[in-house]
Amino acid sequence: MGKYKCKSSENILECSKELERLKIRSQDALHISCAIESQCEYFITTDGGLTNKKVDKIKIINPIDFVRETEEKDGN
Repeated sequence: MGKYKCKSSENILECSKELERLKIRSQDALHISCAIESQCEYFITTDGGLTNKKVDKIKIINPIDFVRETEEKDGN
């Protein structure tokens, strides 16, 4: 896995505003929007308030559940 820089765009800002309407804090909304724009499948966080949010384009998940889920997919 390499580094990836996500450049600001109108798509990111619009997505961020939509996420804020779901009661997601602006900084978190911006981070999630960048992950969506970068076509990430998961947004991993330990913020319990965020893991309870449902976002159509990305799965918000805590690290423990992420490991469990990816191990199940890999058959381990």
